[in-house]
Order: sequence, then C-alpha cells, then structure tokens
Amino acid sequence: MQRTLVLFAFLTVSAFAQHWEFEQVDSAGWGDALQMRCAPDGSVYLCYSAANGRIRVAHSDTAWHYEDIDTLLGRAGFDGPAFAVRADGLIGMACMRGMEIDYVHRTDTGWVAESTGFVGQFWGVHPKLAFDSAGIPSIAWCYNGYDSAGGVLFATRTDSSWAVDTVYWVVPQQMYAYLCSISDAEYDAADNQHLFTRGGWGVADGDPPWTFSIGTWARSGDSWQCRPVAGGGAFGNAQGLDLTTDVNCRERVCFDSGNYSMTHFCCDSAQLDGNSADDAAIQVDSLGQSQVAFVVDSILYFAYRTGYWHISSVPAGPDVGSCELLLDSLGQPLIAYTSGTGVWLAHGVDVVGQSEERQQPAAHGLQLTASVIRNVLFLPEAASLKLQASSWLLDISGRKVLALHPGANDVSRLAPGVYFVRQAKAQAQAQAQAVQKVVVTR
Repeated sequence: MQRTLVLFAFLTVSAFAQHWEFEQVDSAGWGDALQMRCAPDGSVYLCYSAANGRIRVAHSDTAWHYEDIDTLLGRAGFDGPAFAVRADGLIGMACMRGMEIDYVHRTDTGWVAESTGFVGQFWGVHPKLAFDSAGIPSIAWCYNGYDSAGGVLFATRTDSSWAVDTVYWVVPQQMYAYLCSISDAEYDAADNQHLFTRGGWGVADGDPPWTFSIGTWARSGDSWQCRPVAGGGAFGNAQGLDLTTDVNCRERVCFDSGNYSMTHFCCDSAQLDGNSADDAAIQVDSLGQSQVAFVVDSILYFAYRTGYWHISSVPAGPDVGSCELLLDSLGQPLIAYTSGTGVWLAHGVDVVGQSEERQQPAAHGLQLTASVIRNVLFLPEAASLKLQASSWLLDISGRKVLALHPGANDVSRLAPGVYFVRQAKAQAQAQAQAVQKVVVTR
C-alpha cells in the first residue's frame, strides 16, 4: 500500500511539472502575418494584420494594450508588415503600399509613414525590417520582374536617405524564369547582416517545373556571400521559414526541403517532420541549443535540441495557422499563434528538460524535468552524483522495464507511452531517489 501511494505521488508531481499555460491575446478576428518581438524592458509586442489590410499592435506589460494603426489602412499588403523593435524600445515596420515600400515608426506624436522610394514589380516584394545595435533600420526586399531581371536588394537608412545595396541579381532567360522571396533578415551580436532567401528558375509554358533553392546571405566586406542550405535539382521545392543567430554569430535555420511533390520540415540540418510545415520559428537558448515552434497540418508542435531532438505537440487545438517563438528568462518557450478563435500565447513551464549538454543537476539533488524522447534516453553524468546500477526505467504501473546507465540508453524497442526514470544518488547516511517522467514517442 505504501509503495502504491509513493508511486501515485511521483505520478502526480510529474504530471504537473511539465505543462503549458494559455492566454488569449485577441479574439477580434485578427491574426494574419503574425510577428512577436521582445522589448529591452522585457515586455512583449505582437503585430498582425487583418483581411482588410489594417495593422494591430498588441503590447503586454501587466496587461494587454491594443493599437490599430489607421494611418496604414491598406498598406499591410499581401505579405503583411515586417515588424521590429529597437534597442531603445522604439518599434518600426516596413509596409507595402501597392508595390511601394514605406518605413513606418512611432514617434511622440504618433505613427509616421514615410516612403522609401523603393518599388517592387509584379510578384510579392516580401520586405523585411531589422535594426542594428545603434537603432539604424535596414530593409531587405525582392524585385521579381515580369520577363525581366529579379533579385534581392538591401537598404540601410542614413539620416533622411537610404543607401541601397544589391545582394544578388539574376537576369532570366525566359518569362517567369526568376522568382525569389525573403524568409528573414537579422543582425547578429556583432552587427553583421544576415538574410535567408529563396530563388527559383523555370519556364513560361504550362506549369513551370520550378526548382527552388534556399540559402543564407551575410555581408563580407563590400559584397554578400551565400551559403546554400537546400534545394536544387529537378522539381525542387525548398522553402526557408526562419533564421536566427547564436552568440557566436553562427546561423540557425528551419526550412522545408524536398522535391516538388514531397517536402520535409528540417532544422539544423535534421528532419523533424516528414511533412511540410505551414509556419515555423527558431530561437537559440543561453546554452546554445536550438528551440523550434512549428505548425504541420494546423497542429502546433514544439521541439528543442540537447544531444538529440525532443518533439512534442502543444495542446493548442487543431486549427493553428502561424506561430512565433520567444524564450523567457528561464529558457522556456513562449509561443504566439493564430487559430480560428484569434491570437493566443502558450507559455511552457518546465517543458525544456536537461541533458548532458545542458546544465548539470544541482549537487543537492536531481533537478530533472519531463522530456519527450524518441530512440535514445540520456542520463546526465556529473561528478557530484553517483548514479547506481539500480537506476531503472519504470512503466506506468511501476514495473521495471529497463536498467539504465549514465550516458545513452537505447529505448527504440519500447512501446510509445509514459515512463518514469528512477535514479539513485549516494548520500552520506542513506540512499535517496529521484523520479523523472519521460514520454517515448515515435
């Protein structure tokens, strides 16, 4: 009886240790082109547009505040606004007005929209906005011509004018021969500019057998250098989704990669899902590990990487459209997403676990959190902890199913489901135990 009560207590604690907290930001039917940014004071900004082209900014400090930007009516464009926050907290946008690009920023007297003089042609312009550490804005956009040259341009504001730079330029051989788009534009910690772009080549007649390739671009001196990520070959259909940089200025990207009839969602060059993602966002935590939110078939997923990928679904409902990701001060995910009921936030509590590559458990005890695993279960190995041969993996009934050891443990033969790791540590006078919940998935 006592053993049953102890196990029930372990089950109860584990079940409530890892969970998601949900908050509805907006139920007014908004939600297209969702973006989320964090200001220097820690407050969160959401920017999104509605079907009528109007733009709303939602700002959270102790409560949510909303701002509908009437002066930009009709300027959101097909791609929606590009939204960014400066180091001093000022917020700005790059918005489309027809085929022209406006730079929009908030002043003490309200929102100011100024024409940049930049014009796209025929297909989507896909403008992206980023601020460097000094607060200087830059806009990247596409120029997709009709039976003419196309490419990606980059402009940095200097005083009241803009200095334009060509990232790359392609002259097509046939009509519709060149299409390009920009997935993201970012500055890294050293104020280097990074772009994530897609380009394709095709023909004019019938359904063109386009071949799309994606790559990241970074400025090197007076020129831009490309690092191909995926794509190429007949009927290629690679699609970049999001880019970020780590503290070492290295790029991390998530993308779709595959042929015309089948694409796969990938991150850090690893396949996370056999289907194409509708949307995705990537961040890097303080320990240098990637965290990703992505939407496949209108279902929201979250993944984080330690020595391997932990992937789980977020109980956000079946009709998720797009998502954005930030990390809180504890390295836990904050996901903004859209659904049929509006704009929502999902805040993960202890959903990011620890491993041998993350922080070591504290000397006073094993402080492990719940993890979702696939084929390998890792136990951390620390000098302050003497893991015993009696460490076991238990099933839901408390039955021992696998003896565990520090390092990698193969769990590929176990049936998917909930299990519990019982680990022992040596204390001066007695043995103490800690239980960790894991979910084995395929």
